[in-house]
Amino acid sequence: MSHSKIVMYVDDDPYLLDIFMQELTHKMPEHTCLIFKNPYEALDFLKADNDLVDLIVTDQTMPTMSGTDFLLKVVELGYENDFIVFSGNCDDTVSFNLLKAELSSKNLSLTARMIEKPNFNLLMDAVKGILEDV
Repeated sequence: MSHSKIVMYVDDDPYLLDIFMQELTHKMPEHTCLIFKNPYEALDFLKADNDLVDLIVTDQTMPTMSGTDFLLKVVELGYENDFIVFSGNCDDTVSFNLLKAELSSKNLSLTARMIEKPNFNLLMDAVKGILEDV
């Protein structure tokens, strides 16, 4: 069994935040989940200590900031772990590819994955795989 890790999930949909928390608690009870409805609040948390979070999962389409813009700001804070964009909109692929290009141009070796909503089984499999490698 791996040691306890911390997963941050950012999504403006409280229902999906609740499902993610339940899924993580049920399937990986050794890990802790931090949930944020607002990406700005998540950024404030990360500004205090970005080394605390082992994995970030974010929605792409949120009213105050896109998931890719949020992740670019996270990287500017010095966050160096992997992340997942959990999106229900196939048009988000363009923004995601731009994010990956930006990370590559900065020579960052972060793993960025995009998973389509509402596939929570695939999301949980990806979370488990990433946390096993951290």
